[in-house]
Amino acid sequence: MTSPFSPCLALLVSAPLLLLGCSHDHHEAPADSSPECSGDFDRYEAGMSRLAEPGGITVELEESAPAPPVVKEDNVWWLRLTDGEGAPIEGAELVVTPYMPKHLHGSAEVVVEELGAGRFKLSPIDLMMPGVWEIPVSITPAHAEASEVTFRFCIAEQ
Repeated sequence: MTSPFSPCLALLVSAPLLLLGCSHDHHEAPADSSPECSGDFDRYEAGMSRLAEPGGITVELEESAPAPPVVKEDNVWWLRLTDGEGAPIEGAELVVTPYMPKHLHGSAEVVVEELGAGRFKLSPIDLMMPGVWEIPVSITPAHAEASEVTFRFCIAEQ
């Protein structure tokens, strides 16, 4: 006898099994299970942060639109930069260069707009095809050395 429930299990590369609820009528592969996804990558979560090196700058991905990031749309990200004491970093120059390591190419230039209080808007982030994308963020604060942090996501075909 068949169960009326159809739970889906997805194995994320370099991560434990996660139980993902799926209805019995509609099955969608989670973004992380794309055949293009291999290797180590981040699981998107609004508010996730990374430490830029050198320099000890915390880069928080406050949110994105859409969330999580998707292929073939103009993604927008809002970042918040803080120093080692948690103070916002203002007046920094950011350079964002999306790159797809498996295919050895990048995408269009990302425009960075400073919003104040250590917040920056990045748009558009054009992830033109499914697979693992690296989004390095190079940060040069006023009167300080440059540092870099990289977010790495698997973006699935919609």
